[in-house]
Amino acid sequence: MLQRWLRLGVLYCEQQCTRVKGVAGIAQVLATIEAEQAEPQSAPTKKTA
Repeated sequence: MLQRWLRLGVLYCEQQCTRVKGVAGIAQVLATIEAEQAEPQSAPTKKTA
């Protein structure tokens, strides 16, 4: 029974995963991530009632 549920979970994950096709796509994803990490994060402001 456990193997049945594991197979079902693996099949579900395979269907939900998306792939970046090609090396150029991976480079673009990495560049986007690095650009977002380089942006300064604004400090959260506290609102008083």
